[in-house]
Amino acid sequence: YSEDHVQSNEHIETKARTTTDSQTGIFKDRGEAEEALFLHSNKAVKIEVFNSKKSYSCTICNAKKMNFESAKKHIKSIAHKKKENSNTSALDQECKEMRV
Repeated sequence: YSEDHVQSNEHIETKARTTTDSQTGIFKDRGEAEEALFLHSNKAVKIEVFNSKKSYSCTICNAKKMNFESAKKHIKSIAHKKKENSNTSALDQECKEMRV
């Protein structure tokens, strides 16, 4: 019975519709996809909207009102990496002290 269903015209048409719908994607352009990937990989960056304009802020460094390009540069900057790594090194030190 299941083999008959898979070979039926109704199943083939439904499968064709769903594959074309899923291939279109949820993003309208490449910029939106890049922004979504950036925000997903950098949890410290939050998006804010002021007067229908997007701006980005870093919760670790308290850097605010950056545009997208500035936010990408900020994440790669030495100042951000120092602040980000200082928190983890302090936690690592605490863990070492607790083990002893």
